[in-house]
Amino acid sequence: MAVISGVYGTAKVDTGVVSTVTNWTLDNNININSYNASNTRGYSGKIPGIRSCSGSFTGLGGMPPVKPGQRFAFTGYTGPQSGILGDLVGNTYSVKAIVNNITINWNYGDYSPINWQVQWMSDYQVAGDELIPGNTGFLDTSLPPVDTMVPSGDCTLVVGSLTGVCLESATLTFSTNVQQFGNSCGKGWQSGIAGATSVTLSSKCDASGFDVFSADHLPGRNENVKIYVEGGTGACTNKKCWEFEKMIIGSLSGLNVDIAGGGLVSFDVNMEFNAFPDGQRGYIKFNNTEFWSAAAA
Repeated sequence: MAVISGVYGTAKVDTGVVSTVTNWTLDNNININSYNASNTRGYSGKIPGIRSCSGSFTGLGGMPPVKPGQRFAFTGYTGPQSGILGDLVGNTYSVKAIVNNITINWNYGDYSPINWQVQWMSDYQVAGDELIPGNTGFLDTSLPPVDTMVPSGDCTLVVGSLTGVCLESATLTFSTNVQQFGNSCGKGWQSGIAGATSVTLSSKCDASGFDVFSADHLPGRNENVKIYVEGGTGACTNKKCWEFEKMIIGSLSGLNVDIAGGGLVSFDVNMEFNAFPDGQRGYIKFNNTEFWSAAAA
């Protein structure tokens, strides 16, 4: 039996190839129902229950290709069976899906590229939505992202009037409460419907010359927040960023003063997106483009 490398694998969202994918996963599950009765002689009988799929795909850059709660068709390509780039004969797996979690990660400790991960659940709606194998692959012909990812000056994290924050790391998370269900129309497959979405931003910062617990950024305050995904030189107004109107500061914790070791003084900032701050309608933007808004239709 031949083995293959995943080095030429990639993934699609609907009909579009996702740029710069670094990994994808797929789990094919079934709920096994057990039963015991007067005639099972002390052992359990088993019957197959409802089927479901789940998985993830990860890529480089600051903007994932889907939104929280979005329904889409996922297709994963394992790579050419021959191991030769350009030979598209290889295994593919396609399934209808719904997004339940998105994370975006910054790591300034080693200046590794900003990356995102999308987690999804299967979403059977009509015949043909179940997991379908294939053998015709595809190529990612896009260029890798060229953003420097290295922050410059104040173009890192801005919380209200607080700028110049020295980040060690940060994680932005979109979590959608996907309600999964099965019914008589699902032909034994699980479906999902998107519930409410919550957004959190957790960051580890170095205490660089400002009062961590000043009144300007105490827990409970609503603040405009920007976190940048593009560094280099130039004004912050020209840089790509996630922008939140507004986030509520949940905690400033873990203030660590390492006297014995003389390590950097650091602390953790945990914030949650507030869709209706101070009686107003909030929004989320990426690169000055609306990602979500509470504005009336």
